[in-house]
Amino acid sequence: MKKSAFVRGVETALVGVLLLFALVPIYWMATSALKSDVELGRLDPSWFPESATLDQFRAAIGQSRILSYLLYSGLLAAGTAVVVVILGSLAAYAVTQWTFPGVGGFLGVTLFTQLLPQSAVLVPLYLAWKTLGLTGTLPGLGVAYVFLFLPVGVWMLVGFFQSLPKELTEAGLIDGAGRLRILFSIVLPVVRPALGAVAVYTVISCWGEFLFALVFLRSDHATSTVALASLVGEHNPNIGPLMAAATLVTLPPLIVFFLMQRQFIAGLTGGSSK
Repeated sequence: MKKSAFVRGVETALVGVLLLFALVPIYWMATSALKSDVELGRLDPSWFPESATLDQFRAAIGQSRILSYLLYSGLLAAGTAVVVVILGSLAAYAVTQWTFPGVGGFLGVTLFTQLLPQSAVLVPLYLAWKTLGLTGTLPGLGVAYVFLFLPVGVWMLVGFFQSLPKELTEAGLIDGAGRLRILFSIVLPVVRPALGAVAVYTVISCWGEFLFALVFLRSDHATSTVALASLVGEHNPNIGPLMAAATLVTLPPLIVFFLMQRQFIAGLTGGSSK
C-alpha cells in the first residue's frame, strides 16, 4: 500500500528529530574542543568557535596520554573482533549444518547469557581471572571481551548460516572436501556481509566498554574510555581537554562504521530477511 504524502512527511520529520538528537551532542563536543578556556567559561555559550584553537587537544594529549590509551583500545577491539568472528563462524556453522543432541539448548543458553547485566558477572569473572593471573593485562581483558560479545556474534551469524542452501556443503562433500575446507572456501565467502557486521559490532562494543576496562586493567594500561573519566576532576572539570579527548575517542569508531557501513547494513538486513 502506497504511503500518503502526510505519512511520508511525518516519517521524515521524525527521522530529522532523531538525527538532531544524535548529532547535536557530537557537534557540541567537537566545537567545544576547538574553543579557548575563556570562551568555554562564558555564561552565554556560542554555537561556533570565535577563534578556533588546538590548545585543548594539546592539553588532552599532555594530561592523559590519550594517544597511548587509544592504541590500547584499538588493539583490544581489533583482536577481540578477529577472535569473535572466527569462533562465531565455527559455532554458527556447527549449529546450523550439523544435528547433535542439545543444539537447541546451546542456542538458548547463548541467548540467556545476554539477559544478564555485566555487573552480575563482573565479580565472579574477576575472581576467576585473578586466580588465573589474567587481571591487569590487555590479553586478560580481551578474553573477557570475547566472553561478553561472542554470544551476540553467534546469533548474528546463525541467521545467515541457516539460509545457506544445503547444496553448497553437499557439493563440497561430494568433491571430497573436509568440513573446515568447506567452511573457509565455500561458506565464509558467501556470508562476508555477516562477518563484516559482526566485526563492526564487536569493535564498537569493545571501544565503548567502560566497566570491565576500569576493573580489569591497571591505570598505566587503561583504555580510552577510562582515560576520559580520569580527566574529570573533583574541583576542576577540565571541560576543554575533556571535549578534545572525547573527540579523539569518538573518531575511530565513526571511521570504522563509515568505511564498513555497507557490510554492516547488509549483514543486519540480510540476516533478518533470510
